[in-house]
Amino acid sequence: MSMTESKKIVYVIQELPGTKAGAPKINIMSAKRHGEFKFLLPEFSQIIFSPGPLIFKLRNLLKITLQKIIYYLQVILQL
Repeated sequence: MSMTESKKIVYVIQELPGTKAGAPKINIMSAKRHGEFKFLLPEFSQIIFSPGPLIFKLRNLLKITLQKIIYYLQVILQL
């Protein structure tokens, strides 16, 4: 698989409610045509009640993702 054929990823901030029970309450399957799902936070993350640790985790994930984007752009543009 070359760099231009790499797997596309659809980032989803949090697993959907009902995922653990096997019956998600929201259907996002139409987004699957754009790539594989990558859930950043587990289903029961308390985003509203304790945002500090989650913001820290999301910042780190965003940093890693941006580094990958920059790398692939450099490869594509041959910098």
